[in-house]
Amino acid sequence: MEEVLIVSTKQELISQGYIVSNVGKEFIYNNHTFLLKQVGIRSYPRVVGFGYNPHRPKIVAKPPLWMLTINDLQLEISNIS
Repeated sequence: MEEVLIVSTKQELISQGYIVSNVGKEFIYNNHTFLLKQVGIRSYPRVVGFGYNPHRPKIVAKPPLWMLTINDLQLEISNIS
């Protein structure tokens, strides 16, 4: 089942790219259709423990991967800013 969602701001479009359940959904922003191909990963700052900070791997941020359709062209976008 394919869903189409309308977003009104660029920030709203960007934030939708970090929600796992949105993969495969189409978003319409500014009369353009964006298909979320791959969810992005945000990195959060580490919280320092009280004298004890076990070694944890660092999470590397990765922007979402979008497919933008303009007429008969399909463009792969890896960073919207």
